[in-house]
Amino acid sequence: MTDLFHAADRAEHDAARLLLPHLASECALTRRLLNEVMAAAFGGSDADGQWTQRRSFEVLEYALALHLRARGPVLSSFDDVRALIALLDSHNRASIPIARVDERYAKAGNRHGTRMMIWNPLADWTSDDVFRAHRLLGILLHEAYTTWGSSRLSCRYCIFASLQDLEASASAPANAEVYRELVGIEARSTFPFQPTRWLADVSPRLLSAGLRSDVARAKADRDERRRLEASMPPGL
Repeated sequence: MTDLFHAADRAEHDAARLLLPHLASECALTRRLLNEVMAAAFGGSDADGQWTQRRSFEVLEYALALHLRARGPVLSSFDDVRALIALLDSHNRASIPIARVDERYAKAGNRHGTRMMIWNPLADWTSDDVFRAHRLLGILLHEAYTTWGSSRLSCRYCIFASLQDLEASASAPANAEVYRELVGIEARSTFPFQPTRWLADVSPRLLSAGLRSDVARAKADRDERRRLEASMPPGL
């Protein structure tokens, strides 16, 4: 998957849509649930080679993007976005044990006596710990940090990104085409990329005059839509 709105195949679309009811219910998404959804959509487990853990996280981000886009005006502040972050099990690593027994593929008491475990040696590391290890061991950082000045490595344009990181991403020439594509979605939908920020305003120099005009119309349409919504009777 190269972009949140372009899944590589139907299975990824299916998996993302299976996650939507769980996102809407505001119940925490666990690793187990994500595994079950991926297995159902792909017709097998990661152990069978049908999908990878990395691919499951990409599908989760795709599902979250669809969920956010569907909610539209309900997301009026970053507090609303933070509430959604709390749904994602992967954003709360403090609850992940460093090691635990894994009986998914080797049940207790199996005839071969096989025992398996899941080991998360860095589960309790902070960001400072990670960067310190890079310095001490001479491990090169990704170019997102060293060349473009990002504070984190994520999607090229993450819906949770700060203005600084969005600007850093836009400064990378390889990201220009995706930037224009996402701004085009803003222009067609009349909804900003983030609740309080239009992606179009991050680096307008990358946009054609026509696309800038489309965005201006979209902003006017957004204001008119809000005016009409405010005039509607409560409860509708």
